[in-house]
Amino acid sequence: STSMDGNTAAIIVRDVYRRSTMSTDLHILNYSTQNNRWNIGQVFRYSDIGFKIKNVAIRGDIIVVTGNNFIKVIERTNNWWGPNIVTIAENNNIPHRFNSIAIDGNTNTIVIGNWYSYFLDMQPGRVYIFEKGSSGWSVTRELTITRRIEDGPRADLYGYTNHYGQY
Repeated sequence: STSMDGNTAAIIVRDVYRRSTMSTDLHILNYSTQNNRWNIGQVFRYSDIGFKIKNVAIRGDIIVVTGNNFIKVIERTNNWWGPNIVTIAENNNIPHRFNSIAIDGNTNTIVIGNWYSYFLDMQPGRVYIFEKGSSGWSVTRELTITRRIEDGPRADLYGYTNHYGQY
């Protein structure tokens, strides 16, 4: 997963030398107009963020990363990302897979899609809206779809997105 905002890009990189799909790092790149090229600014190791980072989004001074069971926020202060990585959700309070990420322009609202794992739960996916208040990040809304009885007991992909091509 990659995301870009202006002259900053966030890229999830799997470390092939660790020989594990669980080992993914987050690389922050900055574009230099002087050298006309991208440079690695910072690297967050999997041990800093969480094993198996799946998705990333960046906007302004905020980066959001998700994994199978976590959502974390990294904020930029004085042109430096971190050092505090804030966990806004973990498996113990919101279940299953976090997939889609959207950050509002004012960077005080995050929308996360959460589809249910491998179709085993047979429950609809969810979309969570997080807002940053004076005491930090919290879920302010949870959106689901209503399933009709005639639809039968099957899972859906509500909260899941995949983008192919250009729109």
